Amino acid sequence: PSKNYKNGGNPIHSAPHRSFFQSVCVLGYCILPLVIACMFLRLLSYLVSHVSVRLVLVAVALAWSVYASIGFIKASSPDSRKALIVYPIILFYVVIAWLIVNDVSA
Repeated sequence: PSKNYKNGGNPIHSAPHRSFFQSVCVLGYCILPLVIACMFLRLLSYLVSHVSVRLVLVAVALAWSVYASIGFIKASSPDSRKALIVYPIILFYVVIAWLIVNDVSA
């Protein structure tokens, strides 16, 4: 019997198909908290000069970015591959956050 599965009847890949450019666009929007933190630290670099304040602000923005991107990945990837997909995204956001912390250290 023919079952009505998404993606051409394949029950293994029943998550909705997203193109590469849709994924890049959504993950670009997920980086917005880090961009806002960078702009905030740039504009107020003379007031926020202590490294612990910068680390806390960037850590909050990093957590927000990771949470948003994991929500996107959870909805669009199979359960068996989530860790494989999430790891490079988290690594990317951590590198961006580290660049922000080090760049605003003036």
